[in-house]
Amino acid sequence: MSDDYVCPECHLDYGTLDPVRISSRIRPVGDDVRSRLAGHDDQTLRTRPEPAVWSAVEYAAHLADAFDAFVEMVQVMPSGADMTDFFWNPDDRAIVQRYNEHALESVLTALDTNAIRLAASFDRLRTEDWTVTAEFPWGERDLLTMARNAVHEGVHHAQDIEHVLQRVSASGPTSS
Repeated sequence: MSDDYVCPECHLDYGTLDPVRISSRIRPVGDDVRSRLAGHDDQTLRTRPEPAVWSAVEYAAHLADAFDAFVEMVQVMPSGADMTDFFWNPDDRAIVQRYNEHALESVLTALDTNAIRLAASFDRLRTEDWTVTAEFPWGERDLLTMARNAVHEGVHHAQDIEHVLQRVSASGPTSS
């Protein structure tokens, strides 16, 4: 992704995310997700609006898990680590890890913890670390692009949670 990438769905503009702003966009993700989940009953939070769309709890668990992986990536990428097998298929992981069965408070605590850890990892980077590149399954990326991807995960999936909850609340449960 380039500096001028703007997500067509969540409208996050990568060009607005310089290294100084990355951490400040990661830290509040847990609070944002928590506020979007507030006031919904457990069944609503765990209902998929359709079989191929995650529930709100699954999106939150994915974010907690992804932020944990990004912490490790930030630690190893500057050393020249091979990243071609680093990330997992998120849909497979949601099933294997049984995201929808996790206790909500545990998911939110993990999300808060991992967002803080990830922001701190970005804060510790040296100026030259942001330009380090690695090969990922989808091509070569520098650390700044991957940091922008982490912010995008938080922004986009918080919005996904909002949309899922609107759909589930409007139509009632169709599948769990």
